[in-house]
Parts: sequence; structure tokens; C-alpha cells
Amino acid sequence: MSVVLLILKILGITLLCILGLIILVLLLVLFAPIRYKVKGAYNEDIDGLVKIRWLFAGVKTTAVKKGDDSLSVLAKVTVFGIPIKKIQVVGGDKEVGADGHVKPGKKDKKNKKKKGKKEELAVNTVQQTGDQTATEVNEENTPSLGLTGITDGLSGNLTEFSQGTQEDISQGAQEELTEADLEIMGPDAQPEDKKAAKARKKAEKKAAKEAKKAEKAAKKAAKEGSGAEGEEKEKKNIADRIDDIYDKVEGALDKVSEKTEKIVVKKNHVVEFLDRPYTQNTIRRGKKVLKKLFKNLLPRKGDVNLLFGLKSPASTGNILGKVSMFYPFYYRWLHITPEFHEQKIEADLWCKGRIHIGCFAIPALFLYLSKDFKKTMNLAKKI
Repeated sequence: MSVVLLILKILGITLLCILGLIILVLLLVLFAPIRYKVKGAYNEDIDGLVKIRWLFAGVKTTAVKKGDDSLSVLAKVTVFGIPIKKIQVVGGDKEVGADGHVKPGKKDKKNKKKKGKKEELAVNTVQQTGDQTATEVNEENTPSLGLTGITDGLSGNLTEFSQGTQEDISQGAQEELTEADLEIMGPDAQPEDKKAAKARKKAEKKAAKEAKKAEKAAKKAAKEGSGAEGEEKEKKNIADRIDDIYDKVEGALDKVSEKTEKIVVKKNHVVEFLDRPYTQNTIRRGKKVLKKLFKNLLPRKGDVNLLFGLKSPASTGNILGKVSMFYPFYYRWLHITPEFHEQKIEADLWCKGRIHIGCFAIPALFLYLSKDFKKTMNLAKKI
């Protein structure tokens, strides 16, 4: 019996420790502030730096934006100020250990493999070119034994080719001349096949012309015989078109009226939905949660130095006068210096703040679990 009690005691202690750790983590997440700090500058290029710390600087992240459109994000994990691990999230595929040595990532390994393959290909090409040059040198050093016979054969082939091309050209010219002579001399001098083909073409053209004339005559007769019927048909067609247009207009008006009725019904439903007391309670509590959220997100300290200038002093003075109307709202964090002789814009800013997740997460959770929120959601789904 004592052994069983001892086992139960150990199990209870372990469960209590686990629950205590879970509660501690939740409290840290809800109430440990997330601190951020932002620095930036603009002078023809944008440079920026963002630092985020959480859990008493146990976790740090830095994002750097340089003027050459390069962004790098580095995450650090520290315990009591001792760095454990550094991870380059953006801007490189590298991991930095606690001792500061850089470990190559997957991309670096791939690049190394590609470089090795390229070097091997370059070496192989150099070896191949060396072999080719050696063979060419050997061929040049070899004695020319049968060059005279080769040159004689080539000259003979060239003469035969030129003679054959001249004969073909002369035959083609003679054929073309004979055809031209036949055309000039007239149809009597042409062969019998050509005469028959021309006669057939002429007969076909005459038959096509006669058929077209017959069709035109038939159409004219049909129009003359059915003049009254055509007028009646035209009148009927016009009446049918008018009826179709009237039907389309009626259909369009019916659709518009149906849509307007639906919109009016939805509007009435929305008005009734907003008039309900539980919807008003949820809206009021939701506004409070949003205000707390924005208050936490906005920086608590900051400073902005702005230098601007246009070509003409009159335009810069005009803009400065308009902006100075709102001086009571920005005098603590915005400092403006005008430049009356040059056209340029420069800015330098920094800000820092804290985000307490529990300040808006706990009210949002109570709002989500409330009865009014559930009723409003159920009614909103029905609309």
C-alpha cells in the first residue's frame, strides 16, 4: 500500500510541475513585453534597421535594409545574455553557431558542387583542345605525297560541272524563247492541246455568265410578283421587333425591382440586427479591444528629422505654412527643416515601443466566450 501511495505522490508532483510550467509559459507570453526599435534614413536610397526583443532579450531578431535593395534578417537565441544560436533567416542560407563559426547551408553546398562541375568541364575542354592541336601539328609535319593527283581531279570535276551548268542554262533559254515566240505568233502556231484548253475555258466563262443572267431575271420576277406580300412581311417583322424590345424592357425592369426589393429587405434586417442590445454590447466591447491593440502597437518614443526643399522658395514656404497648422500634434516627434535653394528630400527617424499581448488578448478572449458575441454571430449568419 505504501508503494502505491509513493507512486501516486510522484505522479501528482510531476503533473503539478507540468501544469506549473504551462502556466509560467502562458504568463510569459501574455505579460512579457515584446520590445521593438526601428531606425531608418532616406537620402536617395532607403536604409533601415529593425530590432525585436522578447523574454528579457532571450530572443532577438534584427532586420537590415540597405540601399542596394538587399534585405537581411538575423535571429539570435540567448539565455541570460549568452548567445546559443544565430540563424540567418533572409539574406543568406547560413547558420552561425555559438562559437561564431559559419556553417554552410544547402545553397552553398549546391553552389560548390556546380563550381566543381564547371571546373571539371573546363579542364576536359582544355585537354581536348590540346589533343586537337597536337594532331593538327602532326598532320602538318607529314609529307604531302598525293597532292598533285588530288588537285588534277578537282580541276577536272570543276570543268565538267561548269560545262553541264552551261548546257542546262542554254536549254532553258531555248525553251523560254520557243514559248515566247509561240505566244507572239498567235494561236495558230500553238500546239493543239493548248488550243483545246483555251476553247474549254472560254465556253465555261460563257456558261457562267448566262447562268448569272438567268438568276438575276428570276429574282426580278419574284420581286415583281410578290411586292405586296413583301410589304406585309416587312410590317410583321417591325411589329415583332417592337414586341421583343418591349418584352426585354419589361424583363429588365422586373429584375431591377426584384433587386431593389432584396436590398430593402437586407437593409431592414441589418437595421434590426444593429438595434438589438446584444449586438450593441459586442460592438462596444470590440471597439475597446481595438483601441487597446492600437495603443500597444504605436511607439512610445520616437523622433523624425525631415529636410525638404523645392526649386522655388515660394513653394517650399507655402508647404511649410500649411504643415505648420498642425504643429501642436507633431511638435514632440517631428522636426522639419526647409531648404530654399535646392530640390531634395532627406529623412532620419527612430522609434521604439512595447507590445503587451495580454492587454488585448485577454479582453478579446472574454469577448469571444461571451453570450452576446455568440448571439450576434448566429444572427449575422442568418442575414
